[in-house]
Amino acid sequence: MPTFEIAGPGPEGDFSVVRADTIGDITRYTTLPVFFTTAEEAQQAADTFNADPASAPA
Repeated sequence: MPTFEIAGPGPEGDFSVVRADTIGDITRYTTLPVFFTTAEEAQQAADTFNADPASAPA
């Protein structure tokens, strides 16, 4: 099952949500194509995606 974490701030000062997929000893990170102006907004989105992974954008 994927987990979602926040990353940032980026070069533009924004935050993003990162999807972490772990299979065995390997973890693959994918940045979702949605950006937030605050860490709090990004954390709220990550919490939502962790509660329902199907709600995360592809």
